[in-house]
Amino acid sequence: IFGATNSISQNILGSKIHRLYLFQCFSELKFSKMYKVVGNLFQFGKLDISGSTLSPNGIDTIISVLNKSSTVHWNELNLSRCNLGDDGFYYLFNCLATLSHEVYFGEIDLSNNNLSQDIVDFVGKFLLKCKAQKFYASNNPITKDDAQVTYFVMEYAFAATGLTTSLSLVVNKQENMIFVGAENHFILQFLNDKYMLSGLCCVNCHINVDVIEKLTDLFNHKYLKTLYFWNSEIKADQLNQVLTTMLPQKSHYQLFLFVYENSMKEDISYDLLLSDKLSLFTFILLSKVSFILRSVTNTHVSHMIISNLMVPNFGDLQNVFLSNCEVCNKTTELLLKTLTKCGSISKVFLFKNNLKITYLKQFIIDISKLQTLRTVLVYEGNMTVNDVLLLGGNLKSNNRVDFILMNKIALFGYKCTNAELEYLVKQQMSFRYFHLEYCDIEEQFVALLYLLLENCFYFKMTNCSLEIPTAIHLFLLLSNFTTIKYLVLRWNKVTSDAGGALASVISSNNRFEKLYLGGNKLGSGAIK
Repeated sequence: IFGATNSISQNILGSKIHRLYLFQCFSELKFSKMYKVVGNLFQFGKLDISGSTLSPNGIDTIISVLNKSSTVHWNELNLSRCNLGDDGFYYLFNCLATLSHEVYFGEIDLSNNNLSQDIVDFVGKFLLKCKAQKFYASNNPITKDDAQVTYFVMEYAFAATGLTTSLSLVVNKQENMIFVGAENHFILQFLNDKYMLSGLCCVNCHINVDVIEKLTDLFNHKYLKTLYFWNSEIKADQLNQVLTTMLPQKSHYQLFLFVYENSMKEDISYDLLLSDKLSLFTFILLSKVSFILRSVTNTHVSHMIISNLMVPNFGDLQNVFLSNCEVCNKTTELLLKTLTKCGSISKVFLFKNNLKITYLKQFIIDISKLQTLRTVLVYEGNMTVNDVLLLGGNLKSNNRVDFILMNKIALFGYKCTNAELEYLVKQQMSFRYFHLEYCDIEEQFVALLYLLLENCFYFKMTNCSLEIPTAIHLFLLLSNFTTIKYLVLRWNKVTSDAGGALASVISSNNRFEKLYLGGNKLGSGAIK
């Protein structure tokens, strides 16, 4: 076989053959001794040695050929079914790093090589080194599990940020694809029913109306389940169109959306992103000023993303939202460390992450020390009513930050504004225990309160600023809620002019068990 292959290589040097297949032709021993033959074959720029047993010696042979060859651009290198394994992949990666000159591959195929999740960290670096336009990694253990595919694609997306050449990556047969630095036509050729894409990642791509229309068609056919836009020029109205298309999908349908767009502003439809209508979907949204992590149950993915928030593009990050995620102590430590370095964080929202109460308390206390922080909103079901009220009381010493702490039935709001109440109303929330301190109570604020107090049992408002018309409006509102048993209105500067309205509250609800009005300026007339 060795002699025949050598003879073949010598006789085809001057021929018009442009591609050579050597399927299952090499064994470990023979391939390690054949680099001169292989060197001749490499002049075609395409080499398929799939199905061969490729040992480190064989890899050394390939590297020797690449080093001695003056050719910089290779059309194809097919190493599928070569039994590389993780060790072989590491060896190939390290050998490529020792090349004496840059090498560019049009296409690399490492399918069916038993590559596990352990090599994830090196895949992005491998691709950046090879600068391949197409890379295939299907039918490896790394691609069998959705969570592993997610982690693999995310890791690559971060690594490929600086890559400008066009690249398509097939993760799992033709079901998961990545496009890097691609123009519209490069993406559109794959966005049709023939490929039945289940996952798509666009890195450094231009996304226009035609691409969005193709994506919505794939949603309607229920093929596409994983979608990433990483540093790709997608406009907010286009993203809103994608989100709107997702709404009617069935309960078994889950979509992982990752968006980073440095120029995207606050015109994204956050109502859609945070809506219960999309509760089945997993989101990672990263714009220039906002970061949303929702329903990410893979802690590896969460930690990797949070760790990468400190790349230069995110220097202006202001808003952070974590919801329904698998959050552990390490997650909060990473998040705190990252946000501390950002230097511009203004708002932090934590919703239903099942974080242990001890870690949660410490995180809230630590995060409130950030100098730029202005708003903290926390909703965690594992906080008891006492946890909510006591922790809220402990945080009052930091008068720079307004915050809302709550569980399903209790809320503590300190210097909270209309914006936070509007969000709670949109979430259709209602509380039995409602405690506000140091809030500027305006007409709109009172109207929002009305929508949150339907089942209120305990209402407390202290040290709030109440103008006379607003106070009268608030007292008339409270008179409509016969469920309130405990009413605490201390130190709100309520004057005698609002006494009549306050009297109507008391007379309309004769079931008060406790009523506290100290610290106001009611006067003797209002008291009577």
